[in-house]
Amino acid sequence: TLLSADQTPTNTMTCGITEIGPRQATTPMIHKHTQAEIYHILSGEGVVIINGHEYPVSQGATVFIPGSLAHGVVNTGSEPLRFFYVFAVDALANIIYEAADDT
Repeated sequence: TLLSADQTPTNTMTCGITEIGPRQATTPMIHKHTQAEIYHILSGEGVVIINGHEYPVSQGATVFIPGSLAHGVVNTGSEPLRFFYVFAVDALANIIYEAADDT
């Protein structure tokens, strides 16, 4: 996490970088939270799943995920998949992740 109210002087944004290893997925794989989220792919390739729909992504792609929709990321490549994430919320601790069985 790069910005979060519990770590930095911010009160409206939380962002950071996530890295997923080759052939791995986010944990929990499919999840949801009330806040909308943005992913910007820094390197690698994969699939972002939003509400059951798969969207191939690679370096330079930006994805908007509306709040409360089931979503996850799978690295489909042989290199790490790195992406920058952004939430319009004070701190990462304010985001309640829920496992989402339905996609």
